[in-house]
Amino acid sequence: MKRLRKTILTLCLAVSFIILQAQEATVASGGGASGNGGTVTYSVGQILNETISASDGTITQGVQQPYEFFSFGIREDQKMSFQCSVHPNPSTDIIEIEIENFKPCDMNYKLYDMEGKILIEDFITGKETSFSMKKLMPATYLLRISKDNQELTTIKIIKH
Repeated sequence: MKRLRKTILTLCLAVSFIILQAQEATVASGGGASGNGGTVTYSVGQILNETISASDGTITQGVQQPYEFFSFGIREDQKMSFQCSVHPNPSTDIIEIEIENFKPCDMNYKLYDMEGKILIEDFITGKETSFSMKKLMPATYLLRISKDNQELTTIKIIKH
């Protein structure tokens, strides 16, 4: 009888090791907490992910993706008083760039996605210049305005 118990116990332990699974992931944060009721360890981050592809791009949900940070602002140009506004922001379709004290010169704009890929680029032809974002997916984009290949400003644009 004692031998039968040992055999059953060994068999149960062997089966439990086969069934036992653990999770492994790179997470953003984690830690531990303890109190009168006991202790617990935790992690912050998503383990599962899903990739959605369309003709305009790909997004992976559930994966922490890096962002490149830029300093936003206006660089002073001695020859030109530059004030720029972009509206509406957030937008669903048309973006309008309005430049105060516009003087004809070699100014252009480039719209980038967060991977740094140029999606739209054209020249600024007057005080008000507009372009359509209708074909782009809802996301965050960067609009860079330059004069004579020197960046004047970068503006973050959100498309709903």
